[in-house]
Amino acid sequence: MPKEISDLAALKCLAHPRRQLVLQQLTLHGPATSATLARALGLNTGATSYHLRELARHGFVSDEPGAAGSGGGGRSAAICAFRGAARRPMRCGSRWTR
Repeated sequence: MPKEISDLAALKCLAHPRRQLVLQQLTLHGPATSATLARALGLNTGATSYHLRELARHGFVSDEPGAAGSGGGGRSAAICAFRGAARRPMRCGSRWTR
């Protein structure tokens, strides 16, 4: 059972509409790079990276290095969403289960 989130800063982090969109995208479609998320959500990459950093600061997402490598320069780490406040990966492997 997921833990209740009682930290005010974490709640404020989750209250932002764009962060909710980012988490929803990661939950529905699995790991993605910040650039892929930006394209999918119609946001600029700078804003997406900022929101991902804020979500990571509170433990709602984490990097999965090499999972979605781009083959070129730049960021090659995929971002994974975590289930609630329990901080368990929803999809950080090769298979997605609902």
